[in-house]
This record gives sequence, structure tokens and C-alpha cells, in this order.
Amino acid sequence: MDTDVGAIRATSRTAALALAQHHTAIAGALLDGARQADVAEAAGVSQSAISQIMKRRRSARIGSHWSIPVLAAHLKDNPQFSLNETVRACAQFASDFRALADPVDQQIALGAPERVGVDHLDALVAGLADYEAWRANLPSPQWTLSSRYSMFPSWFAAPTDGLKAWVMRHTPPQFEVRGVFIDARDLESV
Repeated sequence: MDTDVGAIRATSRTAALALAQHHTAIAGALLDGARQADVAEAAGVSQSAISQIMKRRRSARIGSHWSIPVLAAHLKDNPQFSLNETVRACAQFASDFRALADPVDQQIALGAPERVGVDHLDALVAGLADYEAWRANLPSPQWTLSSRYSMFPSWFAAPTDGLKAWVMRHTPPQFEVRGVFIDARDLESV
């Protein structure tokens, strides 16, 4: 009996691609607000299987990376942070986010966080999520569109009053519309 190794490899690649597309569809449904139980029923698998798929996706692709919920929790847990430490945490998220290649992983990383509870930090986190989505050619995350993520009067990520004019000139619009002024270059990791 002759075995066509090429056909087996092609079939394996096709099956692997179909499985990856299935997992991506599951992740997409969950991102759109579907419950794991509903997705499991529609896919004909157990809720535990859906949970494991999502756990593997997160741990394999974003587990070592910061996400918006992780950033917000970090800022909430560290109210003593200086301006530099806050901006450094945002730059770390931006760096990790830019390393993600899969749009589903990017959307997961931009997921809605718990509120920090400090108006300017909530606005900063929303502006950062919106800015990184724009840079990745993704739509703005729905949660960032809420007016509760705006800061008025404005907040400046500037160490001195003398730098406010500079920061205003170099602030991306995703931050400016929320009343947050931060130089985009401060979000670059070196």
C-alpha cells in the first residue's frame, strides 16, 4: 500500500488551519459578549473546552504581555506611582501590545478593564487603548467610547508647567479628546 505523505501533510495543515480558525471564531464570539456556555453549546463542546481554549490562547500569546485590564489593575494597586512610573507602565503595555501579531490577541489585550478609580488614570488607560487600536488598524474598543473616560479639566503627563505646551503639541488625538495630554514618544520603549 502506497502512502501519499504529501496528501497527509496537506490534510494535517488543512485540519490545523480549520482548528485555528475555529478557535479564533470562539475567541471572537466571546469578545463580542457571548457567554462561554452559549459558545460551547453552539460549537457542540463543553464549557470547560471553551475555557481551556481561551486559557491556552491567553497564556500562549498574551500571558507574558501586559493587557489593558492588567495595566489598569497595576495602576489601581499602586496609587503611590509617580508620573514617571505611570508613563513607564503605559509604555510597557504599548511595547507588549505592539509585539502581538494576531488581531484576536490584540482585541483581547484591549479588553475593558475595571476602572482604576482615579479620573485621569481611567482617561489615560482609555486613551492608550484607543491609540494602540488605531496604530494597529483596529476599531476603537467600544468601552473607550464612554464619556466616563474623559478628564476635564485636562490632565498633563508633563513634569513641569513649562513642558505643557510641548506636550500639547505632541499628544495624539485619542488622548486629547479625553482631556489627557501625553507626548506619544513617551510611550515608546527603548
